[in-house]
Amino acid sequence: MNKIINNNLLLINDIKFEDRNYIKELSKEYFIIFPHEWENNKEQILSHFNSYYNNLVKIHARKCIVKQIESKELKNFCDSYHIQKSNNLSIISWGIYFENELLGVLSIGKHNRQDSEEIVLDRLCFKTGFRVNGGASKLFNHAIKWAKEQLNIKEITSYSDNRISKGNVYEKLGFNLDKELKPDYFYLNKNDVLIYKSKQSQKKSNTKCPSDITEKEFCKSNGLYQVFDAGKKRWKFEIKKEYNSINPIKHRKKGYYNSSKAGIIYYQSSYELRAAFLLDKMKQVESYSTQVMFKINNNKRYIDFLVKYKDNSYSIIEVKPIRRVEEFKNQIDDNIEYAKINNWNFALWTEKELKLKSEHFVLKWANKFLSSMSEIDFTQEQKIRNKNSSKKYYDNFIKTNKVKIYCKYCNEVHEVLKNSYQKNIERNNEYICEKKGGYLSGSKPKTHLIKTNPYLNENMKQCVKCKEIKDLSNFWKDKSRRDGLASQCSKCKAKTKIKS
Repeated sequence: MNKIINNNLLLINDIKFEDRNYIKELSKEYFIIFPHEWENNKEQILSHFNSYYNNLVKIHARKCIVKQIESKELKNFCDSYHIQKSNNLSIISWGIYFENELLGVLSIGKHNRQDSEEIVLDRLCFKTGFRVNGGASKLFNHAIKWAKEQLNIKEITSYSDNRISKGNVYEKLGFNLDKELKPDYFYLNKNDVLIYKSKQSQKKSNTKCPSDITEKEFCKSNGLYQVFDAGKKRWKFEIKKEYNSINPIKHRKKGYYNSSKAGIIYYQSSYELRAAFLLDKMKQVESYSTQVMFKINNNKRYIDFLVKYKDNSYSIIEVKPIRRVEEFKNQIDDNIEYAKINNWNFALWTEKELKLKSEHFVLKWANKFLSSMSEIDFTQEQKIRNKNSSKKYYDNFIKTNKVKIYCKYCNEVHEVLKNSYQKNIERNNEYICEKKGGYLSGSKPKTHLIKTNPYLNENMKQCVKCKEIKDLSNFWKDKSRRDGLASQCSKCKAKTKIKS
């Protein structure tokens, strides 16, 4: 007989095998739990439905902080409080904290089907006995921001199981119902309903099922019968194109890249991003992995790229700027040794292998590439950032740093910037105020201080190089000069060009 745990939670003991709609009909009135789930995940189920917690501790999300958490923290938390426990599909995860206590987690991952390119809201759960008002929205906002900044994707997908959820949380987060999925099946033993077998594990390719009988017939011969669930709902969240981050350029050198051959990878420099882009273009490359850890000579090392080729050969690729190769010499040597041990090839990729001239061009390419991927003008963002950084430095360190000096020419005390004072001394060997003509090089001179040619009436001009006064015909034309003539005579100018 079925057992009601509370008003809306039903433990199924009377299982009707191979009845496609039995659980679906019951789910309209109850949340459904199977015996093997109750046996293995009793605490998580009670946590999920808060069955025995009438007095929940309520905390507002505005009093909490959200931080990115490691996979170990996510696993431990989900194993304790999530009805389906943890899995290994998460890419990135966040936790919400109140007074340094972890109260909830949210993770983004890949679809469990390997050929799927979907990015899925994988796990969302909170600690038993707590209700964080607005906590789900606060966590999901971080996921949206991450997706906008790091990935070129249009939507985030999630699934709700009709047995245990109505999908209300997805509606609150802004998801739209995309599709109602039909009931799917798994296998239970008639004699012992605690024996559970997934649909995937009983596929003919994964069992010793003879070719002349069906999967269903083979499972029956082993005492396993199909049990159908209540179906699922597929939810879609559309990521809007607008971007509101203050400094998106900060994500240029580090971030996530959606590779066609490696899935979603994390790059730690513009060089690694360029390398991943080129590997995706190479026809001979089958797949590759990044940041592969290994131990050698009592050192913990990481491989930038472990590449598998279509001929089943492997290669380690280290990506480094030319100017830093010597700095990473020990690391490179360890990678070479590890490659020899495994009979792999080794390659060091610098600007030459990346098909770019210099570090400047690598950064320039990264800006252009990321702009095309995220619809953000990273080049313009860089200019704005540099301008703001310069202004901040000027306001904090130059604008306020002044010196007072007595000027004999004006018979008064001048308060000038220390930086300007030092440049004035360097130029004039002593401090000369602007009224006397002591303006700095590069600045516009005062109109009344503009020097004129005293020999102009005689059609003559003094060369600034040889100091000889010569006819104007001995000076080349120069439109950038006020008089339209070069400051040096033609002979001095020619000598200067020969030397250069």
